[in-house]
Amino acid sequence: MFFQMLASFVQSVGQMTQANAAATSANYNARIASYNATVTTQEGQIAEQQVRQQTEINQGNLRANIGASGLAGSGSAMDVVSESAYNAEMSALNTRYNYKTKATGYQMESQLDTQKANSARTGGTFAAAGILLAGSGKAYQQYSSDNSGNQPFKFG
Repeated sequence: MFFQMLASFVQSVGQMTQANAAATSANYNARIASYNATVTTQEGQIAEQQVRQQTEINQGNLRANIGASGLAGSGSAMDVVSESAYNAEMSALNTRYNYKTKATGYQMESQLDTQKANSARTGGTFAAAGILLAGSGKAYQQYSSDNSGNQPFKFG
C-alpha cells in the first residue's frame, strides 16, 4: 500500500513538472511574440517615415522638372503633382497598415501562448490530482482486500 501511494505521488510530481515546463515554454514564446510585435511596430514607423522622406524628395524633383519645362502654371502639370502626392500618401498609409497587421498577428500569438501556459498549468494540476486520487483508491482497495475482515470503516 505504501509503495502504491509513493508511486502515485512521484507520478503526480512528474505530471506537475511536465505541466510547469510546458507553461514556462509557452510563456517564453508569449514574451518573444510580444517583443516581435513591439519591434514590428517600430519598424513600421521607420518604414512609413522613409516612404514620406522619399516622397518629399520625389515631389521636389517633380516640381523642379515641371518648373524647368516651363509648364509650372498649367493644369496638367498641377494634376500630375496632385496625383503624385496622393499616391505617395497612399503608399505611406499602406506601409503603416502592413506593419500594423503584422504586429497585430504577433500580439495575438502572444495572447494565445499565454493562454496555452495557463491551460498547461491547470491541466497539470487536474492530472496530478487525478493520479493521486487513483493511487489512493488503488491503495485503499489493496488495503481492503488484504484486511478483508478488519476494515476501519464501512460504507452503507
